[in-house]
Amino acid sequence: MLTPAIGRPKMDTHAISCMQASERHSSQKEDRMGIPVNQFGIPQYPHDDARRLFVLACAIDLLERPTPSALDDLTGIDRSIIDDAVRKLCEQYGMTIHKFGDAYRIESWGEILNRDGVQKVMRPAA
Repeated sequence: MLTPAIGRPKMDTHAISCMQASERHSSQKEDRMGIPVNQFGIPQYPHDDARRLFVLACAIDLLERPTPSALDDLTGIDRSIIDDAVRKLCEQYGMTIHKFGDAYRIESWGEILNRDGVQKVMRPAA
């Protein structure tokens, strides 16, 4: 369910890109499992793969101001489908994600998803 809420301080996109850039080799295009990664080292799962939704949930949790534009920049998930993907996380996985203006905030991961387990999709080979 998307409802307005007040955001909380998180990591900004610039800090993430600097941190991730220092953690990976500049020529790296795939992780050790052969999954393509973007310039930030974020796995680019196929469009019909549930792990794409989990990457989105992790990005919402990680970013200071997780707007559709910032989420698109970090994850490679097109900003035009972010609202629908967030709805799927809420409806199919029981998460509670609020939207304040154009920024999202996770209130609850629900009873289905384990936050620590879901975060492993961001670094599956680590």
